[in-house]
Amino acid sequence: MKILALSPGIPSALNSGLGVVANAINKELSSLGDLIIVQPDNASEAIVAENAISIHTNTTSFSSESVAREEILLSVSARLDPYHYYSSPEEKATLTKHLETITSEIKQYTLAVITKTQKVKFDLIYAHDWITFQTAVALKEKTGKPFVAHVHSLDYDRGAKKYRSFVFDIEQQALRKADAVIAVSKYTASVLIQEYGIDSKKIRVIHNAVTLFKTPAAQKSVPEKIVLFVGRLTAQKGPEIFMDIAEKFSSKKNNVRFVVAGDGDLYKQLVERSAKTLDTKFHFTGHCTKEEVHELYAMADVYCMPSVSEPFGLSAVEAAISGVPVLVSDHVGAAEILKGAFLADPSNPETFVGQLETILGDPELARKSVEKNLACVAGLSWEQTTKKILEVFQKHIKE
Repeated sequence: MKILALSPGIPSALNSGLGVVANAINKELSSLGDLIIVQPDNASEAIVAENAISIHTNTTSFSSESVAREEILLSVSARLDPYHYYSSPEEKATLTKHLETITSEIKQYTLAVITKTQKVKFDLIYAHDWITFQTAVALKEKTGKPFVAHVHSLDYDRGAKKYRSFVFDIEQQALRKADAVIAVSKYTASVLIQEYGIDSKKIRVIHNAVTLFKTPAAQKSVPEKIVLFVGRLTAQKGPEIFMDIAEKFSSKKNNVRFVVAGDGDLYKQLVERSAKTLDTKFHFTGHCTKEEVHELYAMADVYCMPSVSEPFGLSAVEAAISGVPVLVSDHVGAAEILKGAFLADPSNPETFVGQLETILGDPELARKSVEKNLACVAGLSWEQTTKKILEVFQKHIKE
């Protein structure tokens, strides 16, 4: 089996969690089958120079035999940013400009990919999210090869369930043409069926895994409890809801600090609001490295994810691995895995406040929830996730 994988690029601030997941899956795929990775060189450090083709042959143990695996990496000059276009309703003129720019960029990217892959043989096209879906459809129509779409996030999510941009149409048209659709959660599968009209028979739910890490020793320097938020500061992730929760909780109790780790379009607005209402009880770290985020998990007493619509939520799983009680929106896909997570309604911040009071007021209950979550994530691995993805590939190659 030879897979042509249209990747969002190496992990960076530009592609966020999408880059992390796609990179982890590609790593596993390259050990299980022949892989051709096509990615934009839009990161600060491209893996290969523009127009270069590098071929790496790996030897790994597979099915009790030593088999040579071929990995081809193609770098295409492009800037494919899955998130920048939309974090709040935009003016018509701005939206039109974005549409023209992105349409042109994707068209150029598609032409470049078709040119670079015309002499490369492959059995199946595998693409992640809307930035590569149109290219995948073009390749499918040109080659007749099956196309498997992997959905990590949707316009429906990024628009916080309120708005639909031009990307919605890109997603819907491509997903209807895909031979199979992989959804990262049952929640996302339901959105695909109800909002996008995708046939449920071609959707397969495969949860993400997470790369295990050792949580550093806590270096907490304040006496108060810490409630942590990690994520892009956009409407989808609910940072404004997090601030609502902080304001309501702080009006009742004075023993908690709320920390926001991340950056985004709402940063300035949130800082100004916190200065007026929360003073020293609300803190912003800005963008953090992976190691810095791990240190924050070590200091946190509760991890809070009030997302309006979250297909999965890797940071919630990471917090669980770090032994932190997890409080998430009931629209978070990771809750399907984290059976010990506390749930609340993002449309009603008071439900989060109530859960926070329960978690911080009952250490034994919090401890049991942590143990339950740790048991749930113990069996997660990118190897197992990728083997399930390969099952989807094999089904459609045979057909």
